[in-house]
Amino acid sequence: MSKNSAIKDKVRKTREWKEFRAKKLEEQKNDPVTGKKIQKGANLHHRCLDVNQYHILEDDRFVLLNRQTHEVLHWIYGDERHKKDWKMILANLQEQCELMDKYNNINNNVELNIAD
Repeated sequence: MSKNSAIKDKVRKTREWKEFRAKKLEEQKNDPVTGKKIQKGANLHHRCLDVNQYHILEDDRFVLLNRQTHEVLHWIYGDERHKKDWKMILANLQEQCELMDKYNNINNNVELNIAD
């Protein structure tokens, strides 16, 4: 286990963490990125990458994210060791999605005529 994981694990074992997580689960019903219902096993995502601040249990520092959302967020943003140019990644991702819309006739009011 890495040093960072050990620090997080120690915090997660405390009564304060367990109560904080339970409160978040009670209050937050949807994933703020996808709008989907929070699923069993959702991640309580720490918005600050500094593991030494992980113990600061303030509402605005944490958000519940479904597992896949959490993975995608860290894939785009990075982690404490490998921060990425997330603005460039999102701009490029938007461009690719818009091209997919174009070639899949999304928002163009054009019906696909597929021969049997």
